[in-house]
Amino acid sequence: MVGLGETPEEVEELMDDLRRVDCHILTIGQYLQPTHKHYPVAAYITPEQFALYREKGLKKGFSKWKALHWYAPLIMRKTDPFYTKRSK
Repeated sequence: MVGLGETPEEVEELMDDLRRVDCHILTIGQYLQPTHKHYPVAAYITPEQFALYREKGLKKGFSKWKALHWYAPLIMRKTDPFYTKRSK
């Protein structure tokens, strides 16, 4: 999960740690606050940043990769009923 206040350097460090224990599959997804009672989103990660994570992950040796950034823009739209409920 990204979007909780981590830095890109921390994400890369985590990738290095995972490769050191021979992990070959990595999935990174955007944290979305389920309700107003849960921890808030610190940042919405851009598709460009997900692409950078993907590029760096592949260079580090991950053979399978998934970056889930596609849902965050739907949440951010003010016309989305879920967004409207959350912002009250």
